[in-house]
Amino acid sequence: MYKHSKPSYVTLCSSTEAPESNEPRYPYAADVFLAGTMIRLQILDGEPYSGKYGIRGFEFMRALVNDMVQNDPSKRPNMDEVIFRFSSIVDSLAWYNLRSRTVMKNERLFLKPFRALSHLVRTCGTILARNPAIPSSSR
Repeated sequence: MYKHSKPSYVTLCSSTEAPESNEPRYPYAADVFLAGTMIRLQILDGEPYSGKYGIRGFEFMRALVNDMVQNDPSKRPNMDEVIFRFSSIVDSLAWYNLRSRTVMKNERLFLKPFRALSHLVRTCGTILARNPAIPSSSR
């Protein structure tokens, strides 16, 4: 029979389960915690125990995500604050940051020039077509 064991990486990074998940008085804080954990494990840091190493280019989100995964639910922002802070962060980024290439942290060295050239061609095309870096639903 298979016995599930928690990888040591998860234990070091405060777990993937909200600390107050057994307490019904903080249901939305648990959602913020889980969203922050997902962003941290899938994008920022990756999951080294499973061969995923994260993506470079999203470090601007680190402070927000760190606040989202606070162990104390009262110190976490609510979801409205998360959305407001994320919008403020995106608005403060320069156009070239919004169009910069994201790179897997374990990307092979010989692939980088080809992917960078492909990204440059695609980016030039979207700039010439006057497409926004982040599409909006207001079109």
